[in-house]
Amino acid sequence: MKDIIKKCLPTYDIVDKIGEGIHGSVYKVKDQFKERAVKIVPIRVERSRLYKTETDLDSKVSQDFHAVREYYETIKGDGVVGVHDFHLVDKHVSKKEAEAYLVILMELCPVNLQDHIIDNFPLSAATGIRYMKSLAEVLERLSRGMRNIFLLTDFKPSNLLISDDDRLLIGDLGGLKRLSSVSTITNAQFTPNWSAPEMVLKGERPTLLSAIYSYGLVSYYIWEGQLPYENDDFIERIGQIKEKGIRYDNTFIPDTIRELILLCLKFDADKRPGSFEEILGHIRKIENPLTGENAFVSKQAPKAAGEKDKEGDEHFSTTMDMGTRKNSNISVSKSYSRVSVKQWREPSTQMDFVWVDGGTFKMGCIDGDEYSLSNEKPAHDVEVDGFWLGRYPVTQQQWKMVMGNNPSHFIKSPEHPVEQVSWDDTQRFLIRMNASAKKGSLFLLPSEKQWEYAARSRGNVELYAGGKDIGDVAWYKENSNHSTQAVGLKQPNSLGLFDMCGNVMEWCEDIFDDEAYKKGKPDMPGRLSHGMDRVARGGGYNLDAKRCRTTARRRMAQGLKYVNLGLRIVMSEE
Repeated sequence: MKDIIKKCLPTYDIVDKIGEGIHGSVYKVKDQFKERAVKIVPIRVERSRLYKTETDLDSKVSQDFHAVREYYETIKGDGVVGVHDFHLVDKHVSKKEAEAYLVILMELCPVNLQDHIIDNFPLSAATGIRYMKSLAEVLERLSRGMRNIFLLTDFKPSNLLISDDDRLLIGDLGGLKRLSSVSTITNAQFTPNWSAPEMVLKGERPTLLSAIYSYGLVSYYIWEGQLPYENDDFIERIGQIKEKGIRYDNTFIPDTIRELILLCLKFDADKRPGSFEEILGHIRKIENPLTGENAFVSKQAPKAAGEKDKEGDEHFSTTMDMGTRKNSNISVSKSYSRVSVKQWREPSTQMDFVWVDGGTFKMGCIDGDEYSLSNEKPAHDVEVDGFWLGRYPVTQQQWKMVMGNNPSHFIKSPEHPVEQVSWDDTQRFLIRMNASAKKGSLFLLPSEKQWEYAARSRGNVELYAGGKDIGDVAWYKENSNHSTQAVGLKQPNSLGLFDMCGNVMEWCEDIFDDEAYKKGKPDMPGRLSHGMDRVARGGGYNLDAKRCRTTARRRMAQGLKYVNLGLRIVMSEE
């Protein structure tokens, strides 16, 4: 295969063989600048009544090659692995047959869905819902219309790929069939373990409804890491699902998802959802809880910090490595010292919280701060009770999970901070968060004193959250390239809190009062007030260094939505 690849792709070297299937082999290749995947598919045409002569055989090979190219041009787009080029290599024609190799240069995806789930089980609720939605979206796109309806007939986790930026893609293009094609009827490729009862038991041709059954099995696998009745063979499994339904071990699967998977796995095809658009309608109920029940989380409420489950595992850890931040394809490049902190992950949104011990500190302008303003003075002693604070600003993915939309201007990755949200918007967000919170827990915006106390690592003298060098700890006017950046990429402060002095400003609960410190009122929550000016803290990607200081205070109209204005939240236990 090395010689075949070299003939059409001379600048690439084979790194490894990464897959093999009915339709061919896949190799990882690289050149001086990039890595790609190469799929090599043998084409063989035997002499027949239709292809009698060598010219006929030669023509048929060329037709097949161009048919594949046309086929990809039809299906390419969101949710399908990217193809960069096609080549026909080593064509040999004799009186008996014609042979050649189809070489497809493709986007390299590091892992398939099956291995990804095994390596990362259990996936977060946010990731599970996102994978189900993205898969339904591409299948809806491919099944739309009447002339060229495509079905993924060999629909299984090993044929679905995870890209470098955590997109779920259809990877095995050989499994996609045009519904009207002869090959779909006579030569459909499918795997019985992942196929609908009518195909396995009755030998029927694939239909949209059989694809929906396979979608149900793949969706179950996303959440459970195995098939229903994993130890049974495919015939027994179909019978078990028909007679007993399905059971779930993952207690954090949203109720709407449980019901949707069960619908997709109905034995009678006409009882399944009628389209992938209908499936997307079920998933959107989770993204917009106002449409009905709170389907965003399962009926089992998330564990509060420190609460033990039946196995005795606590839902927080006490040590955090500052050099292991990973979200999608994003990771921290620097290695920082480990600090001893207590942290907790809210299970539905995967929002990370850090415990901030209470104490007393001097709130306001700090010694040596040449940029201090009158509304930061005088520095005064303030007592703060302990609280849980978000380790990062709320991300666009987390906001969308709760609110069903993404209002942000800089939509670059799910891990970018949400922005263009008003103080009023944050209150609606918190209402929905609290609707599913464990009794006794309450999500809020931080007060000014909580925010500053945490930013300064429990009241230490820190010009910026984490130290004196703003370039190490914050995205601001001089290093942000005029945009927000994914959260968690700069150095945290000693509590393990990221992005507190840059990226986006963060709403606080308080009403803004220019004279608050002089009046001895360092925080003025006023939750029920409307139309007031509120406090924002923390600087932003487009602000200069002096406005990113830990003591800097900003007045913002309660209804303002701006590209550098987001939020970070507190979880308190009543």
